[in-house]
Amino acid sequence: MATESPDILAMGDPSDGRVSPAAALAGQDRASGLKRSLIALEGCLAAALRWIMFLSILTLSLTMVAQVVMRYLLQWPFLGIEEMAPLLALWCYFAGMVYSTRHRTHIEGGVLSLITSDPRVLGFARLLGTVVSLAALCVFFYYAYAVVQFNIDIGRKSSYLRWPRFLWDFSFLGGMAGMALYLLIQLWFEIKNVRLQWGGR
Repeated sequence: MATESPDILAMGDPSDGRVSPAAALAGQDRASGLKRSLIALEGCLAAALRWIMFLSILTLSLTMVAQVVMRYLLQWPFLGIEEMAPLLALWCYFAGMVYSTRHRTHIEGGVLSLITSDPRVLGFARLLGTVVSLAALCVFFYYAYAVVQFNIDIGRKSSYLRWPRFLWDFSFLGGMAGMALYLLIQLWFEIKNVRLQWGGR
């Protein structure tokens, strides 16, 4: 089998040879200047995702406390909080989806590993799964974009706060775009992985 340094298989989970985008990018120690710049830019994206998740969860918690205090202690409910809560939750959920795709921590079946332990078959199956996931995500992104464009065209706003609806819509649009980016990175390294396992370079 052809070898390559660093070993692509060592970049993923050592228990089953999976390649995660985060680990694969971290293993590019001898990358060129442009690649190092892109990897640094991706690191900034990962940091931004962590901040989005942290701030949205914190703000969501505080708004829930404020809603309880205003409704039951001050007898002055503010219905705008009912619109802010889904907004914050959506940004948290989709940032989390992107971040879990980056680390490949989403739930996977793994049934094929019970049938065979051949790393070439498992690697090819993971590659096929990534292709199918990316194709499905592109379909979802198309329809999500159509919904966002429709809401922008009609100038749709929320009922109480009168905020533009795209503040909610951009969460899933940005989340799907981020997931597509990391799935493409994962696809790239899985193609290299399969080529190495089948004796290519």
